[in-house]
Amino acid sequence: MTATALMTTTMAPESASLSPALDLPDTFEAKNGVMCTVRQMGRDDIPQIAVLQKAFLDAADPKTKGYILCKEVTDFEALFDGGGTAIGFFDGDKLVAQTLVRMPAADHPGTGLEYIDLNVPKDHVSIAQGVIVHPEYQSGSGLGSGLTSLWKGAMGTLGRDRLYAKIEVTNWKSLLMFLHAGFQISALLRNDTDRRQTFLVEGTPWAARHNGPAENLETYDLTDISGIKGALASGMRSVGVRHDPDGGATVVQFLPAPDPQPVS
Repeated sequence: MTATALMTTTMAPESASLSPALDLPDTFEAKNGVMCTVRQMGRDDIPQIAVLQKAFLDAADPKTKGYILCKEVTDFEALFDGGGTAIGFFDGDKLVAQTLVRMPAADHPGTGLEYIDLNVPKDHVSIAQGVIVHPEYQSGSGLGSGLTSLWKGAMGTLGRDRLYAKIEVTNWKSLLMFLHAGFQISALLRNDTDRRQTFLVEGTPWAARHNGPAENLETYDLTDISGIKGALASGMRSVGVRHDPDGGATVVQFLPAPDPQPVS
């Protein structure tokens, strides 16, 4: 069964957040047949957001735990008070998947990417953070991809046409999800405090996966971090993924790419 969404607009409750109401469907049907209610979330939903975060971290192995920056209640409050919002999938009353959404503006300019010069007006930018699917709903549900698709559509309606996310370099599942949604790897970043490396991916609400011919493309396996870093430094930008016969995946990149992003 394919994932589908019934496109009836849901207006956020007045208490949701200081952000604009998002144009979202009422429901989203997962690939495994679970019909989820879709809601824009805000301050009133922080307890459920915290419960979902804890469920994810409790079930995750040590490596996977590192993919999510554990947030405190005050972090969620700051997100909503700063004009951000969240999209949630609910199975009954249970929050089973979420993405946190930053929408910077003149009066709340924070992006969470302050150390990167995006060179884009803040009111055109949106950043997805904390994309989490409950452990019991992860296998084959397509909920993560569904959240990404709804985020793209909602931001397009608001005129926010530069979308970003930051992903740990070994979090290949999440990276593939964004690449399949048409995002590009634009930079490899390193945190000077803990020396962790992350990919910055960017796209537009209308981005689609590259399905064109493979001529004049260079490919790098997702595990080849140094190769990808070199490709980015030389001006290439990823345009999609190609799966090899053994089930692995390869990042496919154009050569050269216009306006390359600097590599940290």
